[in-house]
Amino acid sequence: MRTKPSIGKSDAERKPQQSDERSEVSALPSSPSAIPGMGPIRYRALCKAGLRTFRDISQSTVDTLASIPGITEIKATSFVSYLSQFSADQLAAASDENNEAPVKGPELNQWEAQTVPASVSALAIETTRALTGSVRILTSPAGSELRHRLLVSIDRFAVECQSVIIEGVNPRSSETEKQLRRIRKVTEALIDMSKRTDPDRKEQARCADELSEITSWLSKARLEWAATKHAE
Repeated sequence: MRTKPSIGKSDAERKPQQSDERSEVSALPSSPSAIPGMGPIRYRALCKAGLRTFRDISQSTVDTLASIPGITEIKATSFVSYLSQFSADQLAAASDENNEAPVKGPELNQWEAQTVPASVSALAIETTRALTGSVRILTSPAGSELRHRLLVSIDRFAVECQSVIIEGVNPRSSETEKQLRRIRKVTEALIDMSKRTDPDRKEQARCADELSEITSWLSKARLEWAATKHAE
């Protein structure tokens, strides 16, 4: 008499185990920006389009997502496919918990580390105007006619002006007032020259001399200001 072959114990155990593995679903990431392939840049683009939560993204079509700058059709498809493994309740709950604001960009540590003066000094205002005048003459039709000597003077003057503005140099003396008038006068001269196609060579020479002298004073004032601050 033949007996029916029995199913091995290992076979009986293996089948429900396979079923359990198929039913397992990975957990939602901590935020939408952590969706595979998303990243902070694409998530910022989604936020700008009003799609901030898991639910917002999951309810969007591939075409809608692909129309957002920085998101290709392939990426959009992968996002929709990834979120489709989660139930509506899971997405809704996670959306309520992680309804986060748009991801901020990297902090500008280099700039935030700089000390910015509480108020803008008269010297900073005049040197800023002078930089504007320098740019105007260099980019004007007269710019191609400028002598090398004047170009060098403008370059050195601009570098010193930048340092004065960044460092917040603010000397207070009768000499400062005199130099402020000189800076304004030379700025007006540069702007006036920028309006002509063939600036006079003697005028260029005078302007170069004036810029050189002012640059020397700015450098001296900056060093004295630094020494004063260090002593404090």
